[in-house]
Amino acid sequence: MVHNKTKYCYDCRPRYRRHPPPCKRCGSLTGFWSGGPCIRCHKYAPALPDSCPHCLAWGLFKHTGGICLACKDWRSRNPTTGECPSCGMTGALNKFTGDCRLCWRRERARRRAEAGDTRDTRQPEAVYGGHQLLLDGMEHKLALRMKGTSQRIRLGPTQPGSTTPPRPGPIRPVPYRQLVLFEAPRQLVRGDSYVMLPELPSPELAEAFEAAAIDYGRRHGWLDDVVGTTRRGLRVLLALQDTPGAPIRASEAQVLSQLRSRALSVTPVVEVLASVGMLDDDRVPAILLWFDQHAAELPAAMAAELQVWFTAMRQGSPRAPRTRPCSDRTIRNHLTVALPILKQWAAKGHESLREITKDQVRAATAAAATATQRNDTIVALRSIFRLLKARGLAFVNPTIGLRGARLQGRTPLPLTVQELRAALDPADPARAALAALLISMASGHVSYAVCTCSTFATAGCTSRTWWFCSPRRSSNGCPPTSTSATSDGPQQPTPTCSSTCLPPHAPAR
Repeated sequence: MVHNKTKYCYDCRPRYRRHPPPCKRCGSLTGFWSGGPCIRCHKYAPALPDSCPHCLAWGLFKHTGGICLACKDWRSRNPTTGECPSCGMTGALNKFTGDCRLCWRRERARRRAEAGDTRDTRQPEAVYGGHQLLLDGMEHKLALRMKGTSQRIRLGPTQPGSTTPPRPGPIRPVPYRQLVLFEAPRQLVRGDSYVMLPELPSPELAEAFEAAAIDYGRRHGWLDDVVGTTRRGLRVLLALQDTPGAPIRASEAQVLSQLRSRALSVTPVVEVLASVGMLDDDRVPAILLWFDQHAAELPAAMAAELQVWFTAMRQGSPRAPRTRPCSDRTIRNHLTVALPILKQWAAKGHESLREITKDQVRAATAAAATATQRNDTIVALRSIFRLLKARGLAFVNPTIGLRGARLQGRTPLPLTVQELRAALDPADPARAALAALLISMASGHVSYAVCTCSTFATAGCTSRTWWFCSPRRSSNGCPPTSTSATSDGPQQPTPTCSSTCLPPHAPAR
C-alpha cells in the first residue's frame, strides 16, 4: 500500500497528493501496491478476490494470472482481438460470429430457448439488455458434482426445434442416380470460414442415419465425441448428395477430410455407411497401385504376362487351370518373393518369361538363404509358370520337377534317464520340484508328491526323497509300490509310502 521510503499510501499522504503510477506489468491505473506492480500483479500482495477483466466473473484470485480459466481457453481458441459489435468490450472475438465470449454465450442460450430446449441449464444467460454474470469456475464445479448418466453417448435431437432423440427408421437406397453435367470439386472451407450447407432433402433419412450411428457406436465402444462427429459427417454427406437416398460413394466421403479442424474423420463415417448398406465402395485397392508401380519396372512383354496371372489370381479363372479368387495378402506374398527374381532376369536382357529355362529357375531357388525362402520361391514361380503354360503364353513350365527343401522339425526331443535324474537333483529343491511338476504334466498319468515337512526344511530329513507314484493305488490311498530317487544312490523300490516326511499323494492325472 505504500511506495518507497514512505509509510503512507497515495490516497493518505498528508501533503503533495498525486495519482499513483500505472502498473508496470498490466498497466492498471487502480490498485497500486508497491514497487511498480498493482495489487493484482505483485507477488507479495494478499490474495484478495477480484473479477475477471474480460467476462467480469467474480471470485478470481491472482494465482490464475489475472484472467479466469474459461477466458484463457477462449483466447487460445480465438486469437483475434477487437471490439465486440454487440457490447463494445475489447477482447478475444469468435472467429465465426465476431462476438465476445459473453455475447456468444448469450446468443447460444437464446437459440436453445427459442428451440424449446427445456433441459438447458444456461437459460438465465438469455437476457436482453445485459449479461448474466457468473462466479469463476462455478459452472465447471457444478458440472463435476452432477450425477452422470450410465450411457455416455449423447442422444441429441436431429432437428433444431426437436427435443427427442433420433429414432431408427428404414434405410433403403434408391435404384436410380441423377446424372450431372460435370464433376465439380466440393469446397467446404473457403479461407477461414465454412461454407453454408443446403438443407437436408430428407430429414427422416438423416434421423435414421444418426440412429444407426448411435447404435453402431454403442456396439463398438465408441466415445460420445466420435459418435457426435460421425453424426455431423453423415448430415454433411446427405446435404451434398446429388441424388437424395442414393448410396454414397467412398470417394465422395473424402470431402470430410477438409473438416479435420472440427475433428471430423472419414473412417467412422464410412464404417456406418457400410453397416447400413449405403456405401458404394469405389476406392482403388492398394494392391492394384502397388502392382502397377512394380510392374512398370519390368519389360512390356513380361509385365503383360504377369498381368494375366495377377488378374486370374484376384478374379479367379474358369479356364484351366481353374482357380478361385485368392486374397490380396496371398498375391502380395507371391509377388514379394517373385518380383526381385523377375527384375534380375529383366536386367540380364530377358524380355519375356517364355525365355526362362529350368537352370535359371534352379539358380534362383538355390540363391535362397534359408529352406523356408527356397520353398516360398518355388511356390511363387510355380504358380506363375503353371498358369502361363496353360494359357499358351509359355512353351514349357520350368518349375516342373522342383522339390522344396525339407524343413527341420521343431518338436521337442525326449530326454534320457540321465538328464531326468540331473533335473531332479536334490541339491536345488526348487529346480527339482519344477522338473517333477513338468514331468507329471507331460506324462499325463503320473502323480507326484514332494516332501514339505518341517524336518525337511530344517535339514532334519536327510534323505531328500522325491516320490513318483503310479496311478494305481491301494485301499489306504497309497500306491502298492513306489519309486524314489535319493541323493545317496540310484532309484530304490519301496513297498509302501510309510515315510513320515511324505504328504498325502496328489491325485493321478
